[in-house]
Amino acid sequence: MSVKVTGLDNVLNNLQKLADNAKKLDGTHNVSFSELFTEAFMSKHTNQSSIEDFISEGGFVVNSAEDFKAIPDEEFDIHVKNNSDFDSWKEMYTKASKEYVIAKMKDGLQ
Repeated sequence: MSVKVTGLDNVLNNLQKLADNAKKLDGTHNVSFSELFTEAFMSKHTNQSSIEDFISEGGFVVNSAEDFKAIPDEEFDIHVKNNSDFDSWKEMYTKASKEYVIAKMKDGLQ
């Protein structure tokens, strides 16, 4: 008895696309806050729809990367804990990074 397997072209194409996407993600990349903290992510995990609104809701003024780095970790962690699903900025950043990578891996899949 023989079995005819069909539909593997789509699977093989998706596997190749995953491999291509993984190669694109390899290494270090500069990703903007708005790419990392999408509207969907922010709306799901906070009471704001943008990372900019979330930051300013905490009373922080950020006009540059240096401004953001100057925010005391403890103060920002308190803001994150009180206004999101996360206990710390590191936890929020890690979750957003993972979701970003997953989305990029899925780009172009059928």
